[in-house]
Amino acid sequence: MKFVIDAIVLWPQDALREIRVIPFENSKINIIHGLSSTGKSSIIHIIDYALGASKCQIPIGLIRDKVSWFGLKITMLGEAWVVARKTPGPKQVSGEFYLERFTGEYPEALSTTLVTEAFKEKFNALVRMSDLPHSDEEKPPKRDSRSSYRDMAAFNFLPQHIVANPNTLFFKTDSWLHKNRLIRAMPYALGIVDATYVMNEHRRDAAEKERESLNKELVVLERAKQRWGFDVDRMLGRCVELGMLSNEDISEALEDNIAKLQTVVKAYEESRLEQILKKNQIGCTRTANSTPR
Repeated sequence: MKFVIDAIVLWPQDALREIRVIPFENSKINIIHGLSSTGKSSIIHIIDYALGASKCQIPIGLIRDKVSWFGLKITMLGEAWVVARKTPGPKQVSGEFYLERFTGEYPEALSTTLVTEAFKEKFNALVRMSDLPHSDEEKPPKRDSRSSYRDMAAFNFLPQHIVANPNTLFFKTDSWLHKNRLIRAMPYALGIVDATYVMNEHRRDAAEKERESLNKELVVLERAKQRWGFDVDRMLGRCVELGMLSNEDISEALEDNIAKLQTVVKAYEESRLEQILKKNQIGCTRTANSTPR
């Protein structure tokens, strides 16, 4: 999956002012540098905010007061898009988003086209992220929830505290939760898997679980069948002892022996048991897998 940030785009509060575009060089690493308190970190916060961050870290003051929409021009899977989010003003965040294809010119004014959840769903669909979680649990823990385009943001920009940290490599991976989510999202980023692969993987896991369940049922049924076979042998031996059957009536096939017992039961129900009585064979017993004696 290829996801590129081409430019930061700022729409001013004052309609008489021009839209500000801060372009980036494609296929290169872009380094933002400058003196302290000149707005370097704000660039990173603008990118994170426009991509749907749950918190807005853009400093309150001049930037928020002068900008009405914070946006990006991005390229996803070969298509150019404009994504923007309304300034939160004095609030913590805004849930109003704009997401449309880039036609060659930036719109002079923006209007809300999506709210937060709809924006994230559409964005995930555009980058072809699977909506399946990484766990089969009914309510998977957060670390096992579906991978999102937000997980991919770690590959697009690195703030200063990450660059200077020798123990981490990507944005937000200095926290355990984000680190584990990025590990799960890595195959998407490298193009090793896609949504279809993940779906088939879940189907395979479901089939494996169903097979294990059926195998357990087969074991239970086999044990029940063995117990049933022992009961049939015991009843056959008793019938031979009482003269209702003879040793010649006994077969090696379980089905045949059950049929013989059914004839005895039927004779009893029809009150003609005396008609099938044979010579009393007390002492002649039969057990499972043994010869009568």
